[in-house]
Amino acid sequence: MNTFAAALGPQLLAGLVSLVAGLVGVLIAFRLERAARRRDAVDDATERVLLRVSEYASSMQLYADEYRGTFISRPINEPRPPGPRRPSGFEAQTAIEILAMRTRRGQRSVVEQFADAWSSVRKSDSADDAVAAAGFFTGALSGWRTGKSMNLGDELTEVRVTAAGVNSPN
Repeated sequence: MNTFAAALGPQLLAGLVSLVAGLVGVLIAFRLERAARRRDAVDDATERVLLRVSEYASSMQLYADEYRGTFISRPINEPRPPGPRRPSGFEAQTAIEILAMRTRRGQRSVVEQFADAWSSVRKSDSADDAVAAAGFFTGALSGWRTGKSMNLGDELTEVRVTAAGVNSPN
């Protein structure tokens, strides 16, 4: 019996060490998987923002063309039909809010800066300036997400300035 107890002790110790090692491995794998899922969710949300901003820019360009065709090419004395409806950009705003929900606390301040810049784009008086600012916006957003942004503050300032029409030739 004494030899059985002596042989059981090291086997139990080896079993416990294996169990602990297995649990640590599972915990590490779980944490890595969770981090990858979170990164993928932020990347997907960023992609949705880029697509919605692109759709907004296309709609805004069509709006500008239709507006010019409706009002500018008509004689002064001819009655004017109701103008085209200006795109709202609400879909992109919603996508930005979803992006804010998916990011970690440390990144939310950056997404709030993007939301503020997008608000400037939506408030732009000129459709052409809004389209140009949307282009700067997508560049800044993709640069931030890929880590290629040199100075995000300057890029978002460029979005705001362009949306305000400061650099506009019109």
